[in-house]
Amino acid sequence: MKQIILFLFVALFLFSFVKNLFFKSNGIRLFFIGVCFANALLLISCNSDPEGYSHTKSGLVYRFTFIGDGEKPAVDDYIKFKYVLKTTNDSLIASSRMIVQLLQLKTNGELEEGLGMMKKEDKANFIISASDFYNTYMEAPTPKQFIDQKLNVEVEVVDILSDLQFEKNRLEFKNRIESVVMDTSASTENARIAEFLASYQFKMEVLPSGLKYFFIKQSATQKKPAYGKTVNIHYSGRFLDGQEFNSTHIAGVPQDFIIGQEMQVIQGIEQMLLQMNEGDMVGMIIPSKLAFGSSGSSSGIVPPNTPVYYELELVSVN
Repeated sequence: MKQIILFLFVALFLFSFVKNLFFKSNGIRLFFIGVCFANALLLISCNSDPEGYSHTKSGLVYRFTFIGDGEKPAVDDYIKFKYVLKTTNDSLIASSRMIVQLLQLKTNGELEEGLGMMKKEDKANFIISASDFYNTYMEAPTPKQFIDQKLNVEVEVVDILSDLQFEKNRLEFKNRIESVVMDTSASTENARIAEFLASYQFKMEVLPSGLKYFFIKQSATQKKPAYGKTVNIHYSGRFLDGQEFNSTHIAGVPQDFIIGQEMQVIQGIEQMLLQMNEGDMVGMIIPSKLAFGSSGSSSGIVPPNTPVYYELELVSVN
């Protein structure tokens, strides 16, 4: 509405100015008025923002939808955020979570500038180039349909960590993963695993924790997950008798989570992911210590002290 009012005002002013001061010829007058209209429209279209949005000096178009009470990030801080990626027509493309380090407080008109403007718990929308988002944050080529296009990314800042706190958390995660050793006291459990291996004659590698695995598919890429990286995975979990109790394939959508940040998967899956590359698929026997432990699953489906078999595919690393 503001743009329309501004356009009409500019056009009316130019019309009156030209009519009264310059031209007597109707033909010349109409021609000049047409030029004025065209230039006014061009000026307005180039300098207007979408309804409710503002823009920075660098051209980043943004809109805050919620203001939190936290502090803004400093250089070298890590920003943990949720995002929803949409077209400018509001069609959903993807949604996930991510952690990025703010190496500089940039004013480049892209998402990095926007993140530097936000505080913990802030929510904002940014209109950015698709290429910047895919190349920088997804570490992937821009899909053909979005090349040279703008996308709308809705961002919610979940947490802001100093580089020291992030490194402390990373080392704690590393120690937790590496400190688990094989439990040789669980004789019944180990006997069940041995019987399963004998039945299927799998040749498996063994980690110090006792997790046994083999590659079903190995990718040629060398893109590995690490602490703080967002991964997308498919998996199916079965008892050693073959009965399936959990699978992402039922919904047909990979599960995404941030390595080491959220306990959304059992420890055996996290441990195995660190041995994989993007595109790899493994089969693995997970001892109960790395699965659902001495208490079993919270749903009661997996009994206590139960080893399980999983097939795990690392779909993508962002």
